[in-house]
Formats: sequence, structure tokens, C-alpha cells
Amino acid sequence: MRTDIRIKIFIVLLVLVFLSTGNTSAVAESQDNTRIEPPQGLRDKLTFDDLMNGNFPELVHNDYFMPIGSTTPPVHQLSGEIHFRETAMDTNHSDSNWLGSGMRFFPAFSVYVISYGECLIPFYRGIILCGDQQNSFWNIIVSPGRVWQEPGDNGYSRASFPFTFTDNYIGQARNGLATFVYNSSEISDVAIQITQETAPVDGYQIANFRAMIPVRYSPSYFEDAEQQILDFEKELAARPPVRAWNDLPLGGFTEDFFRGGLLPEEVSTAALFLDGQLYIQPAYTRSGPYPYPLEMRHGVFSVTKSLAMGLSMFFAAERYGEDIFDEKIVDYVPGLADHPGWQGVTIEDAFCMATGTQGGETGENIVPFIYARTEEDKIAAINVLPDAAPAPGTTFNYASTNTFVLSYALNQYVKAMEGPDVDFWLMVKKNVLRPLGIPHLPLARTIESDGTLGTPVMGWGSYPTVIEAAMIGRLLHNEGELRGKQVLNEFRVKEALYRTFRAGYDAGSAYGLPQEYLHSMWINNIGLSIDVVTVPSMNGHGGNFVVILPSGVIAIRFSDSNHYDISHMVAVAEFYSGNFLD
Repeated sequence: MRTDIRIKIFIVLLVLVFLSTGNTSAVAESQDNTRIEPPQGLRDKLTFDDLMNGNFPELVHNDYFMPIGSTTPPVHQLSGEIHFRETAMDTNHSDSNWLGSGMRFFPAFSVYVISYGECLIPFYRGIILCGDQQNSFWNIIVSPGRVWQEPGDNGYSRASFPFTFTDNYIGQARNGLATFVYNSSEISDVAIQITQETAPVDGYQIANFRAMIPVRYSPSYFEDAEQQILDFEKELAARPPVRAWNDLPLGGFTEDFFRGGLLPEEVSTAALFLDGQLYIQPAYTRSGPYPYPLEMRHGVFSVTKSLAMGLSMFFAAERYGEDIFDEKIVDYVPGLADHPGWQGVTIEDAFCMATGTQGGETGENIVPFIYARTEEDKIAAINVLPDAAPAPGTTFNYASTNTFVLSYALNQYVKAMEGPDVDFWLMVKKNVLRPLGIPHLPLARTIESDGTLGTPVMGWGSYPTVIEAAMIGRLLHNEGELRGKQVLNEFRVKEALYRTFRAGYDAGSAYGLPQEYLHSMWINNIGLSIDVVTVPSMNGHGGNFVVILPSGVIAIRFSDSNHYDISHMVAVAEFYSGNFLD
């Protein structure tokens, strides 16, 4: 970027610093404006007695879920299965809404865990389905945590881990914390607390949750424990270096400006991937900064269409050839074979939201699809939606149902090419995500009554960490090349990033006017006073964005405040691009 543009951006940022009102205090406030104080060097909450006696009287600062005072490595090994009991939670959330009931219950589930050094490693990191099987509404994702020992724990060791609540419907995420004490044969009750969500304010409720969960621990030896540890070490080693946002020059006020005027607690995470390093803002919650910001999983809604579905299509185009884009949807989705609107619709039409069908995105067109559990029921819900003018491939008409049809069609295409037991998303995980250093990316699927693996929903339902989003953004910026190997189709990625001419596209005769969406990516022309920067982005409901700057900087902001202006993000990213940090 030219020096004069950077100077102009700097002047704009410098003026706006005086309008910034960010709060980085360690003291948090709950929803009733009660001040939640961090610990003052000694553990006086969530003590050994509290955990052993099931006593959790109030919301606490998040730091109480982490080591306090003089700590040492744990003396006990965790290796076994933890069974969590369904438990009523203390919460201001209603017990039900239009999606269902049971929102005040912590779900019953079991998870295998081991400890390694000072790390707690859960074996399964995907979505544990609970919400259709018991009173609780919630599914859960368990992420790696920590183990240690504190002097006041009567010789027991202590553990904590982050987790994420989600659901079987659209894909909200509520990030919580859990902690317990343990020895070689038993563990205490588990204290849990949630004071954060990625759940857009127009359809979800801001709510805190806390509870003491009775558990049962079954110690066990795992033959694959060593492999689990090696895989975990490999995962950590593949991560880019992570630095605090304040390590950026002028980071103190660009933090507020980058958020675009949102309050700190209204943003789940915000980060810049710059010069091979990830600069991340604190993950604020209503009870202080989230202590596991790199493990926090975000409900990014339609970012999934690019992050997961886009990745899958670019992989398929590289593996099978670009002609896959010309395949007809009805050849792979028999449930739509008799629908007049889907005749002639290609895989590319669905990928570009130009099917020529009415589709479903809001209101009565989408609700039956949301409620449907199985893949065939979802296709049946789409099949009743009417045709729409004009013909396929001519007009942009955004609808999440199109993405599910695409997912279903791609899965059937891959089965036809590879065999009936092959799943396209598992292929993407094996051939793209794992080599990239992302072994775990939870993704919602349909729930099949016979227990078989469902079809990825793909219109929503991915739960990336900020690191995973940055790494996938970097792979796309590199046009699908990973360590010298082309894993995504270069030409189709270039089209999506607006880096190559597409015949007919500029003339408006294909895939809609204005030129705003192609191959699951949005195109944004951002005015920066004396220049316009064209940037592609992954966009999601609520205000979730992964922005890929032409300079290679990846800008990320996940939020639920329905704030859709990304100009602040682009301005800050452009300010830091080029040789500014050299």
C-alpha cells in the first residue's frame, strides 16, 4: 500500500482515539451491574471445600477458574472417563423459546480425558449431541484445559477446561469454564460458569449460567494415550505465534477502533493475522477476560458457508477437476428431481447463490428446514419452496437452503466417485485441515434416525477458534497452496478472491448484480478517503467476519451485535500492512 494512504489512515485513527471508550479493566460487571472482582492472591472462592461440598453461591471472576497464588505441577494423573449428570443451572435465561425447551439444564454426557504435564486433553473435540436425547436443550464441545496443584487443596490436584454450549438448530455458541479437584481415584463436583455468547441479539438471549455438576470418574488406561499426546503436541506446534494486540504499535487505541465502536464484551474475539503472527485482543466476558481465548469456539453462522463449504468445493475442484462446477444438482439430489425450479441448476449456481429458486433464509421459508433433523427431511422442506424468476445462474439470491443442497449434492458426488462409505467433509479434514494443522473443527450435521453419519448443514454450524479461522484465511490467501502442494483449486480460489477476470461476471450476466458474492465469498469495496480497497470476506449473521486483505493480512471479528460495517477492520489492517512493522 502507498505510504500516503497509510499516513491518511494513521491520521484518521489518531483522531478517533479520542472517541474510543474501551474498558480493559480486570474488574467485570455482571448483568445486574454487580462488580465481579478478581482474586487478590489467595483462593477464597471455588475452594476445595466448595468443590467437595457442591457449594457455588455466586458468579465469580474468570480468574477463579485458573491457578491462584503459589502453584506447582499436579501430583496426580488424570486418565479415564468423566460422566456428567444432567443438572439444573442457576440462570436468568428462559427455559424455552421458539427453538425448544430445557435451556436451564446442563446436559448429561461423558468424555475421555488424560492429563499430560500441565495440560488436560479431551479425546473427543467435536460436538457431543445431547440436546435431542434428554431434558437439556444443549449440545456441548469440550476443549483442552489445564491441571495444577494449589496449597489449599488438601493434597488434591486441580483442573479446569473451557467448553462451549451449542444447539441442534442454527448454531449459537456460549463459552463457559469448568473446574474441579481430583486425585488418582476420584474427582469433586465440577463448577461451571458461562458469561459469554456468540448468539445474535435479534434472536437469542444474553444470559449467565452457573452450576455445580455432580460427576462420576472412571479411571482407565488408554492404549492410544501416547498417540493422543503426540497429536496434541503436533497441533500446538502448527499454530502460528500468538501475541497480544498491545504488542502492535499504537495497539492501545487501535483495539477500540478495530471493533468498530462495539463494547469489549460485545465482541467474542478480534484479531489480525499479520506477518505470520496472530495479534489477538482479550476475549472479554461479563466476568472478566476469558482465560482460554485460543480455545474459545465461536458460533460464526454463515461464515461456515466460506470457511467449510467453500473449502470443500475448492478441494473438490482440485481433486476431481473444475467440471464438477457444471454438474446438475438434480443428478445428485433425487428429492429435488421433480421440482421445476431446480431443473438445470448447477453445483456452481448453488455455490454462488444463483439457483433461481426462492430458497430459505428467513421467516416461514426457513423454519421447517431448521426443525427438520434428517437430511431427507431437510431436502423435503426445501422441495416445497417455490420456483423464482429468473433462470438459474443469472441473479444473486442469498439463501442458506442453497448451501445445504450443495452440501448434499457434493456428498453424493463424492460417494459416486470414491465409494458409498466416503464422506466429503472427512476427506477435507484428512487432506486439507489436518495437514494445515487443524485436526478438530466442530461442524453441525443432520441427525439421522439410524445413527449413520449425517450430511454437514454448511449454511451455519461451524465452530472455529480464532487460530483456525486465521489459518484457513491464510490458506485461501495463498490460493490453496500448502507447503508447496496445491490442495485447493487455484483458479477457483482466485475467482472467489476477485484476483482474476471472470468472463461475463463484470457485465452482470452471471451470478448477480452488484458484484458482491462469488463462490461463497463476499466482495467489499472499502473507501479509505483517498483510495478504495477491494477485499473478500467471509460473513456471518450477528456480525462475524473473516476478511482477507490483498496484502495478506487476515482480519477477524466475531460478534453478535448485528454490526456489519467492516471499514474499521480494513482501515486498521491496511494501516499495519506492508513494511510498517519493519
